[in-house]
Amino acid sequence: MRQTVSALLILTLTGSVGLAQVAPPPPPQPEEHPAVEPPPPPVRSHPVEERPPRPTVTRAPSVDFDPIAVPGPDGRIIRIEEPLEYAALAHNPLVGFASLARMAPAVYERRGNIERLVVEKLDVLEQLEPGGLIDTVRLGGDQIEAAGNLTKVMTAIQAINSDGLFVQYLERRGLLGRQAVALNQRIQNDYQSKVIAEIQATPQGEGGAEPMDLLTRQALYDSVSEVMYWRKRLFLETADNLDLALSGLDLSADARAAIEPLRASLEHTNDLDERFALVKRVLSHLTPEQRRDALRAVLAARPEVDATQLVAAPGPTDSMMPLTSEVREEILWSILEGQPYDITAFIERLPENAQRRRVN
Repeated sequence: MRQTVSALLILTLTGSVGLAQVAPPPPPQPEEHPAVEPPPPPVRSHPVEERPPRPTVTRAPSVDFDPIAVPGPDGRIIRIEEPLEYAALAHNPLVGFASLARMAPAVYERRGNIERLVVEKLDVLEQLEPGGLIDTVRLGGDQIEAAGNLTKVMTAIQAINSDGLFVQYLERRGLLGRQAVALNQRIQNDYQSKVIAEIQATPQGEGGAEPMDLLTRQALYDSVSEVMYWRKRLFLETADNLDLALSGLDLSADARAAIEPLRASLEHTNDLDERFALVKRVLSHLTPEQRRDALRAVLAARPEVDATQLVAAPGPTDSMMPLTSEVREEILWSILEGQPYDITAFIERLPENAQRRRVN
């Protein structure tokens, strides 16, 4: 059964199946004739139009990088909390100061786009939380049920990934070259392959989930990690600004009574997971449109950010220090937070004669 469902999934993803062709019998050998020299090719009055070359697959360059996958004290890979593509970009040595400055407006715009998507797709995203729709995916057992569950998940994911993945978003805008994109994927693959190896060595999980089920679920969670990350961040920001979020809403007496003890609990905990759970309970007492209005109020209250001024590009004569993964990560997250980042500390101070030689 598992193989049948897996095969169906592969066919669905590839979209087409190559059909085997049977070779015809060889034709009869012609009679031998004296060799005749072929006539010369006709002279053309205009050059023959050449066919465009086939697109080539960009291979990831052989460049050393700091891996994302780091073993913890127990020897197992520490799972990252931020979106995987962000982590890979922070570890990508082909992304320098100038690249980060150039992509800053688009990166900050990307966050805004996703947060607006979160507001519009609250009901869909709720289904994709851990313990929800994705955890129903099992490749064994009843193949019709398995295919049906996977179809529900894929439909939900397609509804929120209309703008493409983060790196694709940057590539389409000409902000990330093919080599950098290929290396980003290689860095992601390095992390994922090590996580996959651990999952494959895992015995049967909760609810009878086998390693193949866990692998499938992990891939699905990875595909929505960016959206789910900003959903959590927006909910936590709402918890910090609950009075503002609820001030414009016409709440029923029952909703107010239910929210009040939750508000009190929020005031007495700084644990992010607890605050996330509490604010979700607060929002559950609102109507769907009230939830959206509450989140919109939080977004609207933010100060305006000029994303073109977040990172100044190095000057044409500036010689920059090597960019480490740690600094690249600081700059990336500063952009995402809408906070300007000063790179002047990373301009090398060369001796005057060396500066002159470099400029001339």
